[in-house]
Amino acid sequence: MEKLKIISYKDDSYDTSGKNGEFTVMVNPSSYKHNYTVSYSKESETSGALYVTKKFSNLGEEEISFDFMLDDTGVIPRNVENEGKSVDDMVEELKQCVYSVDETEKEISYLELNWGTLSLRCRLKSLSVDYLMFRPSGEAIRAKVNISFMGQTDQDQKVESSSNSGNMTKIVTIEEGDNLPMLCFKMYNNSGMYVQVAAANGLSSLSDLKVGASLVFPPII
Repeated sequence: MEKLKIISYKDDSYDTSGKNGEFTVMVNPSSYKHNYTVSYSKESETSGALYVTKKFSNLGEEEISFDFMLDDTGVIPRNVENEGKSVDDMVEELKQCVYSVDETEKEISYLELNWGTLSLRCRLKSLSVDYLMFRPSGEAIRAKVNISFMGQTDQDQKVESSSNSGNMTKIVTIEEGDNLPMLCFKMYNNSGMYVQVAAANGLSSLSDLKVGASLVFPPII
């Protein structure tokens, strides 16, 4: 059975060359909570209006949280990744993966969660460990971990308000198979906008699109 894995990277490029480490849970969570938020801005109040209309501003951060167990009683079968490790060892390994700060960049790790259809680039929001069972010596042999993460918003979800109007400028990261008319239809519901978008991005040809590059979609005036 595939186990939930947390992979740590040193920066937000998520390049494998910058991989710091990874942590695999002993037992998959029985459930997880995935929150999505939206931010709104207030429109100018109209004289005599009974209420203020809220206008979409941007997609907010995703948040995901779940619990999982760490066990050294022998009741729960071990993974290869945690064979021979105590509960304290596993907690320390988890902290090194999600809670460590790069002393050079002064940044906490960039993370990626992978489990089945769940794949999320994120950063740690909170981590707590409840120690539940102990040996006579006081060594913990079972613990419950509660952990939550804030999602890294995808580039095509990043929306910044235009300073001069209620329209929005959108920035999209080009992916394999994308073409300009298709992206224009997605952004404006009008594939014919590709001429204006190409001009706004200094593109002389539709074949100039490069995977991984950012493309600006200006507001419709």
